Amino acid sequence: MPKNKTPRTPHPATSHAGTSHAGTSHAGTSHAAASHPSTTHQERFTDNRSGKFTRCNSADTRNLLVGKDSMGLYLQHKIGQIKGMRPDEVLHGTPISIPHRYANSEGIIQEMVHQKGFVKGLRIDLQKAQVIGGRTYATFQIQWGTGQDGKNGGAYAGALMEVDKVFNAGDLRTALTNSFESLTYWRIDG
Repeated sequence: MPKNKTPRTPHPATSHAGTSHAGTSHAGTSHAAASHPSTTHQERFTDNRSGKFTRCNSADTRNLLVGKDSMGLYLQHKIGQIKGMRPDEVLHGTPISIPHRYANSEGIIQEMVHQKGFVKGLRIDLQKAQVIGGRTYATFQIQWGTGQDGKNGGAYAGALMEVDKVFNAGDLRTALTNSFESLTYWRIDG
């Protein structure tokens, strides 16, 4: 396997009735049903070799964001916010799709401020789309602090999710987890 590819982390085949950010119902949609027939697990995630992130040395902060053994509380809240769901309804198999013309979703989620691992300005932002090889990707970035200078703020990790494709919350978690290790953006291709 090429070193810039990683196999998809297997998660229980969980389907969840919900509504995507675009308002399209995904009731009963499983991740496998939404995948392109020629897409293999190894092709789903790619190190985009872009971005420059700060290493997160706090296990508590990383656990709050993406989790150690299960989905991180902050990521559950962010996906819930995007999908209009309660955070406790967001599971690994919860479908998530970002439409081509999406609105940015940025800022601290106040319910996270007093959680173990929270640092000043910690947030998971959905930012302006990036176009790579003619394909459009929603940009997720985990940021902290109040600036990008590395002293008062910066970013820990990022993921690029192809728009108008159905993935699951576990896919976003996998890409962000990979990004924490490589300190570069990881793409999720449909």
